Amino acid sequence: MQDTPETMPRMRPWVRVVLFLSLALNLLLIGAAVGAVLHGPPGGPGSRTTVRDTALPYTRALAEDQRREIGRSLRKAVRATPEQRGALLDSYGDAVTLLQADPFDKAAFVSLLERQNASAASRWKLAQAALADHLDALPEGERRAYADRLAEEVAQLAKRRSPRHDHR
Repeated sequence: MQDTPETMPRMRPWVRVVLFLSLALNLLLIGAAVGAVLHGPPGGPGSRTTVRDTALPYTRALAEDQRREIGRSLRKAVRATPEQRGALLDSYGDAVTLLQADPFDKAAFVSLLERQNASAASRWKLAQAALADHLDALPEGERRAYADRLAEEVAQLAKRRSPRHDHR
């Protein structure tokens, strides 16, 4: 028996909110990544470097098939830790609850953001390990070709951050 629109269970309202927040966050991160690719990372000489800034040259130097391979490896690693995915989804629901509360508990919200950052740092470590494992498995010639592309990406980054491009 197939579910029809009348017999399908309704999605809980908080799940919709969580899915919307997740989509919004993903779009924000994609927008930041596209902006970094098109315009270079934010800031100039002497500015603080973010985690995403440090990853950009490494990922841009990868060939498309290498990106896909590392992505598959990373998805396997994340699937191996489903409690992280569930905890992240739950934390968005917790954020909605905190934001709807009156009065607003700023300390609890900041604590939640810190836990989400720790989870993101954990996923970042998985990504670093996936990149290192991939590079370790490359034949010498492919690894040198990657190093050449990385050197070009670093040169482009330095060029974008040079003083003559600084608009102070």
